[in-house]
Amino acid sequence: MSEYRNYGTDNRRNSCIFFSPAEPIHWTPDLKVQLQTANHTAIGRTRRMPTQATTLIPSDKITPIFRITELLNSVCPTNPQLTVLKLQLEWAGNNSQRCELAIELSWNAETNATDTGYQDWRETTTDTDSIFGGATDKWGRSEWRPADFSNANFRVRLLAVDATPLIHVDWIRVKVYYSLHSIYADNDGGASNVTDNSAVLNGRAISTNDTPPEAFIYWGASDGGTNKQEWDNEIAMGFQSGFFCTNVTGIAGYETNYYRCYATNNLGHDWADSTASFTMNDTDSDYMPDWWENLYDLNINYPNDATNDFDNDGINNFHEYICGTTPTNKESRLEIVSLNPKGNAHLDFEIRLGSGRIFRILAADNAYDTKTPVANIPNQSFEGIKKWIDTNAIIETDQRYYCLGVVYRGFHYTNIEEWAMYVQPREPSVKYMVSVPVDLGTNNNLNSTLGKQIAHGLSAGFNTNDSDCIYYRTTNNQWAFFHWVTNALGETNWWDFEADTKADLEITAGMGLWIVKGPSTNRPMQNCVFTGRSFVNAPAILFRTNNVTPDGWTWTAFGWPFAKSKCHCNYGTGATPSNQLGFAEIGYGGLTYDYTRPHADRGDQIWVWENNTFKNVYWLIGRKTDATAQDYNGRWWNNRTGTFAEFSLDPGKAYFYRHHVNTNGIPSGTNFWWQPVSP
Repeated sequence: MSEYRNYGTDNRRNSCIFFSPAEPIHWTPDLKVQLQTANHTAIGRTRRMPTQATTLIPSDKITPIFRITELLNSVCPTNPQLTVLKLQLEWAGNNSQRCELAIELSWNAETNATDTGYQDWRETTTDTDSIFGGATDKWGRSEWRPADFSNANFRVRLLAVDATPLIHVDWIRVKVYYSLHSIYADNDGGASNVTDNSAVLNGRAISTNDTPPEAFIYWGASDGGTNKQEWDNEIAMGFQSGFFCTNVTGIAGYETNYYRCYATNNLGHDWADSTASFTMNDTDSDYMPDWWENLYDLNINYPNDATNDFDNDGINNFHEYICGTTPTNKESRLEIVSLNPKGNAHLDFEIRLGSGRIFRILAADNAYDTKTPVANIPNQSFEGIKKWIDTNAIIETDQRYYCLGVVYRGFHYTNIEEWAMYVQPREPSVKYMVSVPVDLGTNNNLNSTLGKQIAHGLSAGFNTNDSDCIYYRTTNNQWAFFHWVTNALGETNWWDFEADTKADLEITAGMGLWIVKGPSTNRPMQNCVFTGRSFVNAPAILFRTNNVTPDGWTWTAFGWPFAKSKCHCNYGTGATPSNQLGFAEIGYGGLTYDYTRPHADRGDQIWVWENNTFKNVYWLIGRKTDATAQDYNGRWWNNRTGTFAEFSLDPGKAYFYRHHVNTNGIPSGTNFWWQPVSP
């Protein structure tokens, strides 16, 4: 055997042709392909190739005897496993100079060639045999299949290395080695009948024994390879012996889809050699497939309709597609429908979901934390309401924030509408300053769902003496009282004893309330549990003065409606930003100098109530009146510690605001509106 060398991807090669053996490749014995019956056929240098190439195609010289696939049916019907092949050729140069020949193979009619090839050289005009490969040589491929050796697919590529003399080739002989394979699966050429939203997935399963293999098709938006868990979908095809297929529908059209067949029985298992792929139609490349756009009368030639919201439900058409909801129906949307306490420990959810998706419930116990998945809602074939319970949520945390998400075809969508749960204490003989931290829409009334949530943890009596109550500051700076009572029919309501009727009070965002929990030891000790949507916006709050009195100030009870707290942070003298809470310029700031502190009768004040007492008092500092003093306008002073204040307005809590309007007895302030803004 002549010397040969592996050449890999030698850049010196520039003259090449493919030729197909006119006789098919045989499984032993060797099959010899005669290229020219009389004269030698030559491979020349680059300049000689145009005239030489046509004579190298031997199809008009030799008549095929049979194809390898026909040979398989008669010789190896159980489908062989190839251990691969050996190639031999007879060749020579046209003079005594050094000539070099390179060889590689193709299994798909010249579209691709093997990564590994061989190179040999001669310095003689005498015909000589060269042998390349052997029984275990795969020529750089991971796997060979019998179909690779058909006349339509198999090619031997000969390359004359640059600057060599002419090369004469007489014949090529190929020998393929094989062993019997117990079980075999393939994709039978790939998908067929691909439409706007469907495709037929084809496969084949063969076994050498009498037990038909069980066949499966794995498919999805990403190639899972030979790992079942990495595929989006599994289709069980039952027991198969030969070809099988199935039709899949509702496939996304904006990306490539993949599938791979698998077979198993008592002899073992086998995956198809490679993954097949197919793509649906998305004419305008807006990531919404044509079939879906046609279904809802969208325009397949207009990509901007992906960002439209035809049903005005706050979710654009593309996100409706991701969610599996209907873009023309306002009631069809991804949303939490209700969230209610279930006993004293759990939370009961009703969730509206689309079809054909796997949804996630995301949650966080801190409003500033990123929500993470806490539950997956299994894929469903129809749109509708699902129920879910967050077990022990009420006893695990004082607050929790929820939203819904979906991951589909590589796209992530999260519904920005947040729902929240807040737990507030309700201890006997305690007075609480609270605000309502959730928005229940049209049910934000004492005689609705919100009224029942406020009453949770309170005790109902029959009169003003034995019932817990709330009271709030009216528009004329008075206190109005409402009691939680049970009537003779056993109905429990908030009652206005002064008007002798059910209390009719809308609880707005930012309204501060007193909760009075009675002292009886027989009263329930339960906490209050607020559940509902988080506020996105809040109305401005009116802070009033009372110019009738000499001092001219009055109290306003206000709350913080948003999920995220608002902090007045102290970064040190000169470094702290002013007006962090938004009261400067509209409230009245007490006058101060570097060498004095604010006084109790100077500036607006925020009073914090906790544990039946005022825990802290903060003063708003105004503009300086001395040119030599530092201006602290908009900062707050902590009267208890005698330092610049650091405090926060928190969801569910309420505060007293004392609005000053005078300096040394001279009225100088007016009513003002303050707009709470979410951080």
